[in-house]
Amino acid sequence: MNCRYAETTRSLRMYSLPSVGGLTSVIFFFCCMTLVRLKLEFGHSFGVSVPHTVCLPNLKFLYLRHIVFSDNESVQRLFSGCHMLEELLLRHCSQKTPGKFMVCSPTLKRLILTSFTNCEELMINAPNLVYFEHSNFVVTHYSLLNLHSLVEARIDVRLFTVAFFYQTITPDLLRGTSNTRSLHFLTNFHR
Repeated sequence: MNCRYAETTRSLRMYSLPSVGGLTSVIFFFCCMTLVRLKLEFGHSFGVSVPHTVCLPNLKFLYLRHIVFSDNESVQRLFSGCHMLEELLLRHCSQKTPGKFMVCSPTLKRLILTSFTNCEELMINAPNLVYFEHSNFVVTHYSLLNLHSLVEARIDVRLFTVAFFYQTITPDLLRGTSNTRSLHFLTNFHR
């Protein structure tokens, strides 16, 4: 795909690119004024170093699978460049170094996080979030803020010890999703 085509496209799907320096080698779609849907799906973990300037003013749908973010700042640059983002799906993604993962978006309506690794703290600040799905991973601290619009939450966590679950996860997750009309909470206890 050349840059001229990227300037006029509304939807872009990329699957299993060869790993040639990560996604910085195809930097053109980080500044695409017309892009509404972006789907990056790879068969194996694929490194992403988000450029310092991200401008995706019309992006409403972002789907990332098997992406390894270089750091949390990279993630924040990506999200802050998506002013119209309504739906975010992250499946089997991670950060290179453990730390806080933040999703802060005033326009976000649907958030799906599945099997996210190297995340010690999850912070979500999304006042228009209507649907939240969290599955197959746990973190030591949850900070779920401004979820007053939340209608449905689906939480399916895989746990390794009962004690860890009751000391850290339950209060943070339940407190953050307490305004929801429909809460689906599933667990698997492993000893």
